[in-house]
Amino acid sequence: MSRKRIIAVAAHKGGVGKSTISNTLTSGLANQGHRVAWVDLDPQGQDALWFGMAKRPGLYNMLVKGQTALSQLVEVPPAQWAIHSPPRGSLAILPGDRTNQTVWREVDDVHLLRHK
Repeated sequence: MSRKRIIAVAAHKGGVGKSTISNTLTSGLANQGHRVAWVDLDPQGQDALWFGMAKRPGLYNMLVKGQTALSQLVEVPPAQWAIHSPPRGSLAILPGDRTNQTVWREVDDVHLLRHK
């Protein structure tokens, strides 16, 4: 049985390396053979850009529009992160954009608990 873990990288101040740490951590875990899902909560939506992907309202679509997380996850091509061929793990991202800042105004605690 595989164990699922959640790792959060957070800080209130900008420019302290959150995206750099997240990029390195997720790529490293995928290269070790783990299946990794990266959720971008930042309203700047920069995390998808790390992997040459477009920003999009993944979190907003999931929590406000009721779409499934699986429908919003985007597989990151192994060429963007893998150091082994064939790749050992997988990496997907739930991209974000400026709509992330509106999620917290439109979603209440009860709604969030239903997505647990």
